Amino acid sequence: MPDLAKRWEVSPDGLAYTFYLQEGVQFHDGTDLDAQAVKWNFEHMMDPQTRAFTRVFYKDVREVEVVDRHTVRFVLHEPNYMFLLVVSGYRLGSP
Repeated sequence: MPDLAKRWEVSPDGLAYTFYLQEGVQFHDGTDLDAQAVKWNFEHMMDPQTRAFTRVFYKDVREVEVVDRHTVRFVLHEPNYMFLLVVSGYRLGSP
């Protein structure tokens, strides 16, 4: 069941995942969650200088694109059938 995205689409070649974000979602400080915030957060996490331990899960991501205010697209280097599980925060062994 979707949480932050109301729906998503996967391109036929499996290289692009487009997420349509819920509107009206806010961070704890009242800032709106929008595609630009998603892009910034993922790019920050994937930046080697950040040294985030979760970066390894996103090595297949080539680019994060803002399509419009509530639409964000992840473009992969190669198809990865596990991407939806990874981006949703699923971890093996999680309760």
